[in-house]
Amino acid sequence: QEAEDAYLKQQKVLGAILHIKGLNSEASRENIKELFDNYGTVRFIDFKKDQGLEEAYVRFAEENKAKEALEKVLEANNGELKLKDAKLDVRVLE
Repeated sequence: QEAEDAYLKQQKVLGAILHIKGLNSEASRENIKELFDNYGTVRFIDFKKDQGLEEAYVRFAEENKAKEALEKVLEANNGELKLKDAKLDVRVLE
């Protein structure tokens, strides 16, 4: 039970998930990881391609890292977030 409780606690990392919409068909998990990996440890990426609705969830290992990583990526790219010529809509999940 202790091991299960520790695992569940580890999974509840606040402020660690970005939701990305607007990806195009050329985007891949690897592209998304490259975009954010320099700004925090990416634990995993849930990437969905479904009839023109491409979206992803990027989960960082550290608490509150999503907002910081997003701000740094925007700063490095003159306030825009693009991947494979697609302008992305990104928000931090709380």
